[in-house]
Amino acid sequence: MLVIRGRVVEWLDDDAAWEIIDQLSTKYIGAPCSREEERVVVVIEPERQPVGIG
Repeated sequence: MLVIRGRVVEWLDDDAAWEIIDQLSTKYIGAPCSREEERVVVVIEPERQPVGIG
């Protein structure tokens, strides 16, 4: 498990979000993500990253 705490600096939706989502989906499952649900990408500026969680 990974926990990163920070603040949201940008919300991406529509085509900008789908471009990132499809890149990740293609990398991990080999195909673009289904368009059945609305998706959003949140860009977070990390403030701290605890180590040794779990």
